[in-house]
Amino acid sequence: MLIYSNATTSRDETGFLLDVDVKLVCNFRHVSRLTARKREGVIDAIEYYVEDERRERRTWGPFCFIEQTQEAEILDGPGVYFFLVNAKIAYFGRCEDFAQRLQHYCEIPKTLCNAPQHQAICRMNTMLYRAFQRRDMVHCFFYPCPTTENPLVHAMLVDIVKPSWNLLQ
Repeated sequence: MLIYSNATTSRDETGFLLDVDVKLVCNFRHVSRLTARKREGVIDAIEYYVEDERRERRTWGPFCFIEQTQEAEILDGPGVYFFLVNAKIAYFGRCEDFAQRLQHYCEIPKTLCNAPQHQAICRMNTMLYRAFQRRDMVHCFFYPCPTTENPLVHAMLVDIVKPSWNLLQ
């Protein structure tokens, strides 16, 4: 899937970015269709109960175990990815190691839920779980790019496309 953007910007006398001609062409590669693992026709969901610093129990989840429905080309390394839900881009993400990120989305270990830096992964699995409950079609796409370009490419794509799940953050 090819995503193309053309924006014009320039800099003022202080160097502040106003308008510069920016062309962004991203050739995303289809990774796989994703589905929730089911047990006896029902989505196999899990919730974790954790204690916070005040010894109060909190529930994280529900989470689901995600499977790739077709042979996926294993893509690793840094890049930008997105989830296509019912033919609409729902979320853009960026990562340093795509294979590891996708693995974390597919099977949420309890240790991720306790770490504040991983709460976005847990939230994304919950969003995918809800999509699967609605019987939405979910596909994953990946665009490899150097870590130094990730923030810029990601920010431009979110700004242009305005995916609904990115806007919930």
